Amino acid sequence: MELFAEHSVANSNYDTKAKKLAILKIIKSLLYAVLFLAMCIIAFVSILAPSILGILLTLVVGVFAISPLIVAAFLIRRHMLNLTYEYDYFVIGGKFRIVRVVGRKKRKMFLEISMQDFQSVGKLEAEAYDRYAGAKDVKKLIAVGNIDEDKLFYAYYVKDGTKFLLHFEPSVEFMMTFKRSLPRMTIMDKSGLGITTK
Repeated sequence: MELFAEHSVANSNYDTKAKKLAILKIIKSLLYAVLFLAMCIIAFVSILAPSILGILLTLVVGVFAISPLIVAAFLIRRHMLNLTYEYDYFVIGGKFRIVRVVGRKKRKMFLEISMQDFQSVGKLEAEAYDRYAGAKDVKKLIAVGNIDEDKLFYAYYVKDGTKFLLHFEPSVEFMMTFKRSLPRMTIMDKSGLGITTK
């Protein structure tokens, strides 16, 4: 029998971050306006340059002058996206899927892995978690909407020779199905076996 479970992790601070997002949006728009104005000035000055060398020099100086604005606009956009991430988890057909939801509108596949690939699963307070988190050759993946360590789980797996440590935030019901879908060889930390609701 094929098991199925799904769980959506809502970002509990999404609405409280609305003011910060609005301010960042205004700053980003101002940066775009300044960038457009700077590019127009660079184009105008390069047209007035008397030689090819003058045009190239104007363009090079102009690009260096506006590059901090471009980097700032990119970083602000990235920060805005990070504030709005939410996640949907699915266990279906022997696979575990995580879909990243951006701004409660756009969905993008974050992870898809066979349940057979998991080697260890448990809560963050488990002793095994400290061992995996401290390893330098382990790539850390974070798929949580809220940083509440009491609700967070880890899943350690190896895929194509690369070691991964996934952090996720499942519900109790989801975790029950998740555990039943794991192969018998997977180590389920004792911290993850005694799930209780508060």
